[in-house]
Order: sequence, then structure tokens, then C-alpha cells
Amino acid sequence: KEVEKELSMYIRYRTGRMKQEVWAKETLQALDRYRRAEGKHIFYDLYESYVLFQIQDNIQAELLLGQIQERKDELKDGRWQACYLYLTTMQNKEEEYQEYVQKKIQELYLEQQESWILLWLMLRVNGQMYRNDTERLDEIRLKYLQGVHSPVLYLDACDILKKEPLMLRRLEGFEIHLLAFLCRNQVFDREISGQAAQLAQRLSGFDRILFRVLTECYRKTPTKNLLSVICKMLMDGRKKEKKYAVWFARGVMQDVRITGLYEAFIETSDHLDANELPMAIRLYFVYHNTLDSARKAAIYAAVIRNRERDEQTYASYRKGMGLFMEEQLAEGKISHDLVELYKDLLTDAVMTPHLAAGLEKVLFTYEVTCRMPGIRHLIVIHRAFGQEQKVVVTDGKALVQIMTPDYVLLAEDREGRRYAADPYCTRTRLMEQPQMEALCRRHLEQPHWILLHDCMTGAKAVQIQEEKIEQYLMLLKVPELKESYR
Repeated sequence: KEVEKELSMYIRYRTGRMKQEVWAKETLQALDRYRRAEGKHIFYDLYESYVLFQIQDNIQAELLLGQIQERKDELKDGRWQACYLYLTTMQNKEEEYQEYVQKKIQELYLEQQESWILLWLMLRVNGQMYRNDTERLDEIRLKYLQGVHSPVLYLDACDILKKEPLMLRRLEGFEIHLLAFLCRNQVFDREISGQAAQLAQRLSGFDRILFRVLTECYRKTPTKNLLSVICKMLMDGRKKEKKYAVWFARGVMQDVRITGLYEAFIETSDHLDANELPMAIRLYFVYHNTLDSARKAAIYAAVIRNRERDEQTYASYRKGMGLFMEEQLAEGKISHDLVELYKDLLTDAVMTPHLAAGLEKVLFTYEVTCRMPGIRHLIVIHRAFGQEQKVVVTDGKALVQIMTPDYVLLAEDREGRRYAADPYCTRTRLMEQPQMEALCRRHLEQPHWILLHDCMTGAKAVQIQEEKIEQYLMLLKVPELKESYR
């Protein structure tokens, strides 16, 4: 823990988030605790000498270097020998000696190039091997590709990018992890984030780490360009989860121009209120509605609920809503949003026998909510029918058709075991509208389900009223009816 704390403090010091005197004091205290815990590694003595030199306590630093010089066996390791030599240049400024140390560290580095410590020293003492910052950054990148990863090297790369952000020329593994490091340590600036955004525009697909980097950049320096890149990445990765809705919403509000952005905004929105939808979206979907049926229904239902406050939008959508309503009803589809469309748009003027058949199915559709975990299917068995109705449970809900009170509702788990569903489930009739039922009766040519509803009371013995004889005779012709019930 002390070692991790020392590294964290060094990063904060190098990135300007900790004053030098505070860093030195707390680091020396941490090193003292390390020794009291019987820590004896030579690296931490070398590091203490480095800290002392940084705060100009040269006497203590040189005394410690003298003690380190006696540890001959440990200094045979090229890493610690190079550290020791580097520290001696802080007391011996002679040009000849400085050149000797440079050459010696270069030799040690070439013998042990997998060491981040030796590369860190090379970047400090050997100006001849690297002619400019581009070569220094390329060397750090090369070591990353070879598996040499160190936050201390990221700090040097960070210094280079802060001087010249255009040196960020690609967004691959090294660059993405470097940018993530900058984000974590709060050293991103507008120029680096702008360059990252420019490069990210050329990428396709979704990268989790880069997405986190870009969103962090946006929070610190919100620009339309960055927001555009974030939305594009989400759309390229087909990210439709609700947690991403905030980015699409920001894109819409700031008029980011990306094909499909409005659709992505609608598809990830948890709740649609037509009064809160930007006017651009309301007008766009009048002419370019390529959403799936569930999202179309959500938008249309929102427009209908908002009709009194925005009659103009309702009028613009009216034709499209009518066509969509007829399409959904013909297939017997139903949802809470579709109920709004049926109630508002379904009249005798548009009703046909084909639509009436769909409406008959809709009228007897129930939404069943199941609270029992692990349930995969619901099964409805009407005693009057020869076949059972089996539907998939999604997010704890399923839609079933129930025409008579004489039925059994079962729940089935993933192993195929069945249970009585009533203790765990509640059911709600989605459209219990007397006027809709009357409309259906007026136009339906073969009212099979309505006949079952009217005639099958669930009682063992039924006294048939004279006015219902014709209905019972028609019921005998329903093909799904079991022979025993006929």
C-alpha cells in the first residue's frame, strides 16, 4: 500500500496537482514507514535520494548515495546501477562525467530494453539517441507494444502531448490507454481533447475505453465536435441501452448532424412526452419515420396525448398515424401506446371486416405480469379448446388472450416445470372499452371470440335464453371448439 501511495503521489506531483514540498514530505514519511515495516529494497533508497535532490537537500542525498555505493551486489543489476549513476550527475556536474553516465546508461538500456526504469532514465540523460520529442514518443509507444507498461512513462508521453497535441496522430491501443491515463489524472486540456476528437471521427465501431475518455473530455471541455464523435461511436456500436440516451438527447438539443441520430434518441428514451420533444424531431418523424413499430407507437401516442396543447403537430401526424394504426390493428397487435391510437383513430368510417377481426383479438388481450423469477412461458388453457396458448415472458410480462372465465393460467420455468400462475401473476385487460366492443360487433363477419365470450359462462349448466339461440348455433360452427363442448 505504501508503494502504491508513493506512485500516486508522484503522479500528482508530476501533473501539478501536488506541491513539491507536500509531495516530498509525504513521500519521505511513506518511505520511513516502508523501512519500519522491514522494507530493504535498494530502489526505495535510490528513490529517497532522488526526492532529497529535488528539494535541494543535497547533503542528505549525497550521504544516502554514499551508503548505496557500498551495496555492490545489488548494484550489479543494470537498473539500479543506472539509477545510481543518474543520481550522481546531480552532484557531479562536470561535462566529461555527464557524458560518461550518458553512454553507460545507454549501454545498460540496450542490454535490458524491457525495463521501463532504464527507458525513463534514457529519456532524461541521453539527448543524442533521441533527436526530438517525436522519437521519444515513438520509443515509449514501441515499449508499450512490447509489453512495457508504466504510468511513469505515460507521464513523459503526457508532457510531450501537452507541448504539441498534434503529435497524437492515431488512436490505437497505446494512445487510447494514454488518453485514459490523462483522464484519470485530470490532465486533459482542450487542445489534446480536440485532437482526440478529430482522430476519433475516422474510427468505426465502439471502443469502451475510448468512449469513457471522450465522455470525460466532454464533461471538462464540452464542444459540439466532441459530442458528435460520441454520438457517432454509440451509433456505430449499435448501443441502444437507456444509459446512453443522455448523449443522444444532448446531440439532438445541440443540433448535431448525424444520419440516424433522431431515431437513436427515440429508441433509447425511457419516456416520451411530445411536449418535451424538440420541434425538429416532431417535424422530422412526419416524413422520415423509420423506427420500429414499438417506438412509432410511443411517438404517436405522445402526440395524441399532447393534442390539446399542440394541434398543429397532431394534424401533421394524422395521416401517418391512421395508416400505422390500421396496419397494427390488422395484425391484432396491442400495447399501452397502441390503445391510445385505437381509441383516438378507430371509427366506423375506417372500420372493415378485416380490421374488426384484429380488433376482436385486441379486445380479449390481457397483459400478465409475473413476479416469480425464472419463469419463461405462460400457458393459457381454455377448457372449450383443444389446444393450449403458450407465450414467452419478457421482462416479467406477457400478452395472452382470454375469452371465457373457464380457463387455467400456468407458468413454465426454464426446465419445463409448470405451476399454477395465479399466486404469482396479475392480469390487466389492455382495452376494456365498451364503444370499441360495439364497433367490433357491427363490422365483424365471423365473431368467434365474441361468441365464446357471450356464450361460455363457465357454469356447468346454462339456461339458454331464446334471444341467444342463434348465437349458440353459430358457436357450434367455431372450428377450435372441442367436440365435447359441442
